[in-house]
Amino acid sequence: MVPPRAEAGNLRAMGNLGGFYATGSGVERDPAQALAWYERAAQAGHGRSAATLGTMYATGDCVPRSPARAREWFRAAEALDFDWREMAEAVELDPDEWEADAGDGEGPPSEG
Repeated sequence: MVPPRAEAGNLRAMGNLGGFYATGSGVERDPAQALAWYERAAQAGHGRSAATLGTMYATGDCVPRSPARAREWFRAAEALDFDWREMAEAVELDPDEWEADAGDGEGPPSEG
């Protein structure tokens, strides 16, 4: 069952639900659901979820590793006024190596 706040579109609740599925905290671990909820939250404007997606793609956690997608999501987080660099450092990524230097920074990448 999806928590009512996440279903209602609460950005923080959607991002938290992504985290629960990613770690298996309180629910069965489900990388596909983690990805779906993080993407849903990021697409709706949650910068922390966009940054989390960046770290997921940078490290290959729950998703196939993709430097290009990581940079897209880091750029999206920045466009949403979220400083993704501290989060990247927390998972031992060097932000200078992941600086989002391509594209227009107009928000989250489209699905697909």
